[in-house]
Amino acid sequence: MQARQEDYRYVSEGRYTADRDLVDSLKLEVSTQAPSQDSALKRTAATIVKTLERSYGSYIPASKLEELDGIPDRILMTDGESLRAVGTYWHEERKGRQNTEYMIGTVYREGSIVHITDPRNIWDGLSPDNKKMLMGDGVESGEVMKRGYIGLILATELTHEIVHLYQAPMLPETFFECGARWYTEAILKMQEYSSILSLGDQERIDFYQTLLDRYGDDVHHLFFNNSLGFERRTEILEEITPELSEQLFPAEIFSPKI
Repeated sequence: MQARQEDYRYVSEGRYTADRDLVDSLKLEVSTQAPSQDSALKRTAATIVKTLERSYGSYIPASKLEELDGIPDRILMTDGESLRAVGTYWHEERKGRQNTEYMIGTVYREGSIVHITDPRNIWDGLSPDNKKMLMGDGVESGEVMKRGYIGLILATELTHEIVHLYQAPMLPETFFECGARWYTEAILKMQEYSSILSLGDQERIDFYQTLLDRYGDDVHHLFFNNSLGFERRTEILEEITPELSEQLFPAEIFSPKI
């Protein structure tokens, strides 16, 4: 799984975008998707990308849009064990630092690859009581509810990680994680879907909405291109105190899930 310079289709200022053939070779090794199912995943990703760029493209640098062209060809879906194995390899080999122990999705910035856990595996990890609550009592209707819930997991996972690919570098984790949740919910609402919220996510979304209410479009500019002047950037980020970060992402329970 050694990547070479020729495996990258876009190269600029030290940033690389993986060639489709490189991602396809990874899929052959670890993907849980049959090749016949891959087109459906690509269509879902393409819809997410189109909605994001149509709604927020004016805040995203042209160089970033060029770098990320073709995201649907760079989606990797695996079981959780493979995600942690590939994630550990990629982040360590590419000198990134990320705890993969609880990860169910990630992005590889060198390569511009999105890697998510198969939502069927996430469903399998739910407790019997949670499954019963979601599926109800009827067998046939329960299967319909199950498929619908798995679809929502996929849409939420995929949107969240794609948003992370577009975010600007060098921002506090609390800011971009709250932002990723806010944009995920907004993008899915535009497609008339609901997002799957983890414990505490609504509070994180509400905090980001508070920033938007106070500072307007400057928050979008900060998230997507970090181009604000020093004083304005500082004014916004000073809202994120250590105490607030601990409240929104308690260290003892927080893990980077959806």
